[in-house]
Amino acid sequence: MSGDDSPALDDLSSYRPKERFSERAEDYARYRPGYPPEALDFILAGLPACALSVADVGAGTGISSRALAERGAQVLALDPNIAMIQTAEPNAGVKYRRGDAEATGLPAASVDLVTAFQAFHWFERDAAMREFKRILKRPGRVAFVWNNRKRSDPFNVAYTELVQTFSEEARVLDRGANLKPPSETLREYGFCAITRTTFAHEQSLNRAGLIGRARSTSYLPHQGAQYQRLLAGLISLHERFAGSDGCIQLLHETVVYRADLP
Repeated sequence: MSGDDSPALDDLSSYRPKERFSERAEDYARYRPGYPPEALDFILAGLPACALSVADVGAGTGISSRALAERGAQVLALDPNIAMIQTAEPNAGVKYRRGDAEATGLPAASVDLVTAFQAFHWFERDAAMREFKRILKRPGRVAFVWNNRKRSDPFNVAYTELVQTFSEEARVLDRGANLKPPSETLREYGFCAITRTTFAHEQSLNRAGLIGRARSTSYLPHQGAQYQRLLAGLISLHERFAGSDGCIQLLHETVVYRADLP
């Protein structure tokens, strides 16, 4: 995104984040990518291997929550959107419940780790940071994670050009790339050992997967004439970029901000 024509914002909380994914839940659960194992290992490095308690905030359909649970954590998956929670796949290590980043409903000093995957840009930043400090044990940790499309990849360039023709919000809402860096906020709230690390990650999508991935995006049409135009554009992209296996490799740069609360 170009920073020249996007508004200066601290967060995207004014863009109805608690409701805008209600009609996207099934596509979100089915077509959004997971996260590279190396990123999860980095988040958990140095934390206790047993009885690790995690609040996964803005957990959506639980993609990240289940990945953390698979590494032995006990995860409270919190999201304000009931449709997203109801679509989440059950997991023995995950408890799903409604909760806001700014008011989780959790006891003070009750979790070892707070995570936000693909979500921190939607939170009312200052209120959320105060809440995270309240619910964290000392010492504690936070991790904010995004799967960002790799901007230099030719398919991603073409895909970005396509989606931006369908939504004026796209330049603002695309992962909040013009927002204040999380590292600055973490420092302001007393966190230390602040680290930003990136990991290569890719998602293989056939034609149905590419369409489903677009349908999971909150700022794109999913019905009507505009959706039919989007669908035609996606099919054209698939024909142009798919390999011999019929799949497109959607290249990501997974960005992780990790910080400790002493």
